[in-house]
Amino acid sequence: MHQYENKHTHIIGVALALEMGLGASWVSAAFWAVLLSMMIYLRLIQKRRQNRELQESVEDAMIFASSRDAMDPHNMQQVMSPVDQMSMTSQQSSMLSQVGFAS
Repeated sequence: MHQYENKHTHIIGVALALEMGLGASWVSAAFWAVLLSMMIYLRLIQKRRQNRELQESVEDAMIFASSRDAMDPHNMQQVMSPVDQMSMTSQQSSMLSQVGFAS
């Protein structure tokens, strides 16, 4: 039979080294779980913020579209009084005569 002799002295015992390795693996697993949960939480916050900004953007676009529709020249002629329409046509004709398109 083979017999193994070792005269080397270890700094720590084998049982203590095994326990330290197991403890470190448990601590790293807990650390990984905490980091993963933080990343998921931050992603949810980011998604919530993006949805809120998208809703505000859609609301702003609706306001812009309604104000643009109100400022449309075809709608303005319906709202303006005849005197305003006459001054508008005189301004347009004076502009055209300055450019040289009037007959």
